[in-house]
Amino acid sequence: MDFERIDISSFPLRHEVFARKEELGEQLALRRAELREAEAAAARRFVKKFVVWSCTVAATAVVLAAVFMLQVTTVTTGASGQRVMLPCGSIVEVGAYSEISYQPRLWKWLGRTVDLDGTACFDVARGNEFTVKTDLGTVSVLGTEFKVSEQDTSMVVQCFEGSVGVKPADGEATDEVVLAAGEEVVVTAGKKVEVSLIGDDDASEKAAEKEEEEASGDEVVVYRNEPLANVVAEMERRFGINVVNEEKCEGIAYSGNFYAGDKDLTLEMVLMSCGLDYTVNGNDVVLKKIE
Repeated sequence: MDFERIDISSFPLRHEVFARKEELGEQLALRRAELREAEAAAARRFVKKFVVWSCTVAATAVVLAAVFMLQVTTVTTGASGQRVMLPCGSIVEVGAYSEISYQPRLWKWLGRTVDLDGTACFDVARGNEFTVKTDLGTVSVLGTEFKVSEQDTSMVVQCFEGSVGVKPADGEATDEVVLAAGEEVVVTAGKKVEVSLIGDDDASEKAAEKEEEEASGDEVVVYRNEPLANVVAEMERRFGINVVNEEKCEGIAYSGNFYAGDKDLTLEMVLMSCGLDYTVNGNDVVLKKIE
């Protein structure tokens, strides 16, 4: 029965039941109030459930986004080392039984830090800066080529080209020392040892590596804010490939190395550092955005 539509005052008072008009009116009014309260309570429950559901969805989205953005890339080597390309295009030769980790998705904004446990040589793409962190201290990248060897109680930093800043883990800002090319410093238990020249053995080893590189004919081209379309055109010319979806290069500039003797390394270094993924099908290289 629709109690809301009943108007008892319109009933003719010809039967004894209508002598209780006032009493029935109060009962109908009470029933109307109960129905309105029930409807209001149902509405409040719906709103509460909707708010809880919305908050849960929002919280889940935030957590998933945080997990995605905070993803850490870790490279651990065994008896042989491994070559790794950082998001900026710099190359890291990770030594045997060593480990590096970094956050690729936050590299451009917050995460320009490489955590190192062991030994690694860094060939830094020109114009890029980042920090190498160990338990014994940090190395600020100011130059282009250097080596960090970290053991349990000591860390040796050698600079081959450019310059690097080295600060002990427990030191003040004033304790930082800047190494020039051909210099090294040893940090022991949080304290630096005086800067010295790189030993003859290390210098000879580095010179041999340079000679081997020159003998192999692997030309290294360094780009600085070059339109990616130009770099892709050079890859097509050098490696005899056909790049598909070149329009995805529009508005993107590349800063880093181009290894003329290594197609696979150059493709990975250039395209991945510019936020592009790719697939190789014969001589075709198909570009796509990294999802």
